[in-house]
Amino acid sequence: MGANDWKDMKDWKALKAKQKQKLSEVMFGVVYTHYKEHGQMPADADLEKLAKTAFTRIQGRGLGLSHETIHDVFLKKTVLICGAYRKERPPGAAEAQGEENRGGEAGDQAGRPEKGEAGGTGAAELAGAGRPLLLYRRVHLRGRPLWCHLGGDGAGSLGRTGVGGADMGRYTEQELRDIFYDALDFFNEALDSGITRDNTVLAFFTPENGLEVYERFCQEHFPKNLDEDYKVEGYFQSFAAQAFVDRGQYGVMIRADTGFRLPELHRVFLHEISHLFCCENEIEGGGFFDRYCMGSGAEDGMMNAGYAVWREAVADIMADSILCEYTSLTLADVREEVGRLYRMLSPADPDSKKCMSLILVYVMATKEVGGVTEWADAEAGLKQRLGLEDPALYTFLKMAFDNLHRSPFWSITPDFIMELGEAYLSLLSHKFLREDLS
Repeated sequence: MGANDWKDMKDWKALKAKQKQKLSEVMFGVVYTHYKEHGQMPADADLEKLAKTAFTRIQGRGLGLSHETIHDVFLKKTVLICGAYRKERPPGAAEAQGEENRGGEAGDQAGRPEKGEAGGTGAAELAGAGRPLLLYRRVHLRGRPLWCHLGGDGAGSLGRTGVGGADMGRYTEQELRDIFYDALDFFNEALDSGITRDNTVLAFFTPENGLEVYERFCQEHFPKNLDEDYKVEGYFQSFAAQAFVDRGQYGVMIRADTGFRLPELHRVFLHEISHLFCCENEIEGGGFFDRYCMGSGAEDGMMNAGYAVWREAVADIMADSILCEYTSLTLADVREEVGRLYRMLSPADPDSKKCMSLILVYVMATKEVGGVTEWADAEAGLKQRLGLEDPALYTFLKMAFDNLHRSPFWSITPDFIMELGEAYLSLLSHKFLREDLS
């Protein structure tokens, strides 16, 4: 499905949220039935047939939706579901299914009721099907339940999201604009964010003209960002998208020659939209960074560190909450990658905060941690399977775990961020001293 296939589908958008949810459940059911029968997500060649099946099941509901509309919506959702499934594992994770309990997943952004509610399929039923699907915890978006996938693929999706693959320049600027605004609609179907096409501006750049575009964009819309260190060498080679917020106006700079495939690009945009939302909603009145992270003392250093780690992890978590329901990840799957990231943690490495964010996302994406509600159960699994003996690491993870299991999971307080930053810096210091002495 190419970028030009992302249509407005006005009759779909005219449906009420509950109607969209019910129809999304039907579409998910078609995909899940295929998954049960074949042990894998549908290939591209299967999608047309499954779209017809979805239309047949929806046709009798009397909503007057055309075959073309159901076809387009089904393909869009399925491309995203399959894209998330293929991207979920970190480098080196097993692809085999079955005996090792590392098989596929199925998910859909619309959040399905528990078993016993209309149209729902519960965790026990899914487990009984022999699939390693995982229901995490419930959060509330727009007054309805959404199963939260505490996840993230970690591949260039933190902070200013990474540049993508080698096949650069596969989209026109208009296609990128359409895909971004479609991702925004997708986000707002789950969470009425107040971020709209009318109050969001986009700018497109390449590494060659990035400085000029950035300065023009910020002079016109986001003047405070001209104080950032954007002139450092390599800055505009380092990201595919960057979010901006200022007094109710939102913006995103998008690299015009990005090489992300469509599902990956959609995830990148959801990550940036999540940043926009969190900046305005993580504390009452918004503006956490401007209010609490602009000093230069020791306490400000802890606040900055805590916020840098948290905000990037929670943007991945929120994007996956919108996109996915289930995970097949286990601690065994992420052990090697988490260990590699842990070894990179150092007071001298400027990428340590990114590594810590990735550790947080990977760990919370596993069924042993994200699938339990008590830290004691999560800690037992971590100590048994992760292979890292560092009390400071578990202190940090417990703090993040506890906050993520409060509702809404994106909310923070200055005390929490300060304590998280203190725990992060303490982890770095103890790790450095321990390695230096050895």
